[in-house]
Amino acid sequence: MKRNKQRIWNVCTIAILAGLLALSPALAEEPTTKAESKDPMDEEVSIALKGMKVEQVGDFLAGKLGKPVMVTESIKAKTITINSKKKLPLRDALFLIRRALLDQEIMIQRSPELIRILPVKDVLQTMLPHIPADKRAADLPDVLDIVTKDFKLQHYNVGNMMAVLTPMKSSFGAIWIDPDASKVVVTDVVINLQRMERLIANMDVPLAERTLTEIIEIKNGDAAEIVAILKYLIAGKMGIAATDITTSVSAGGAPGRGRPGMPPHMRGKPQPGGASGAVTIQPSTTPVTLVPLITRNEIIAVAPAEIMRQIKIWVKRFDKPREG
Repeated sequence: MKRNKQRIWNVCTIAILAGLLALSPALAEEPTTKAESKDPMDEEVSIALKGMKVEQVGDFLAGKLGKPVMVTESIKAKTITINSKKKLPLRDALFLIRRALLDQEIMIQRSPELIRILPVKDVLQTMLPHIPADKRAADLPDVLDIVTKDFKLQHYNVGNMMAVLTPMKSSFGAIWIDPDASKVVVTDVVINLQRMERLIANMDVPLAERTLTEIIEIKNGDAAEIVAILKYLIAGKMGIAATDITTSVSAGGAPGRGRPGMPPHMRGKPQPGGASGAVTIQPSTTPVTLVPLITRNEIIAVAPAEIMRQIKIWVKRFDKPREG
């Protein structure tokens, strides 16, 4: 009996040891598995690119993303420059590269099989996504994508809205209107469409017909600085607060894993189209909207007649050359 018990004990011991030995390789491999699951977009990379040719950008992308890259022959010699003193996550570096290429009217298209770098004019000849009026531009995940978006107006004149939006579009963007349907249709980069969307929401209000729309040329000063002064003067005059409406990307455009939104360090900076720092001053009746056009050094002003007169007086006062 004692021998049988001893045999049973030995068999159990051997089985337990065998089980532990079988598990040990899996336990040893666990850290490696975790390391392999790390998102490659989190890799810190240096992107101090000075005069880098687009063809070299393609080589960089091929190496980092592990996909073949096709570059249109006509743009291979064009160059971009990005100066960054610190390393950035690969996803943020890719955003900056795409942004710099857009300045050259060049776009990156990604698919599961390959990456294409091609002129924006070629992209515009394809069937672009068409976003209906009932879907918000703010909900589109890629702020550097090019799409066509419908905006349905309820109160504001579509022709006047087109005049306001036109200076905000990219050089390759397009705007047209359908007066019968009270609709404005815009083809542009999503980040510009998001700004336009917020601007339209603040302008397309009841009693909108009581407002005037003017584009004011700034001859000596800086349009963005003058708007920053005007918003406090007007808000103080009306006894209400001013709200920035186009200086930040909404939650729909926030960067996230797998979502090519705008990196935090790029928010609030001039983007394609050159409009930045727009504000609305919202009284109980009709709003006042000011949009500085950075690249043109102009201000789009939308306001009731009496406030528009005061805006022009203030602009004339502050449109002075900088001293020194």
